[in-house]
Amino acid sequence: MELELLIGDEMDFILTMARNLVASYLNEFLKEICWCCYLKESLMFLRFPLPFC
Repeated sequence: MELELLIGDEMDFILTMARNLVASYLNEFLKEICWCCYLKESLMFLRFPLPFC
C-alpha cells in the first residue's frame, strides 16, 4: 500500500515536472513566433494561412 502511494507521488512529481518543462518550451516557442502574428495581420489580405498563430 505504501509502495503504491510512493509510486503515485513520484508519478505526480514526474508529470508536474514534465508539464512545467513543456510549458516553458511552449512559452519560448511562442515568444519566437510572436513576429508571425504581426505577419499574419499584415498578410491577411493575401489569405496567407499561418495555422500556428
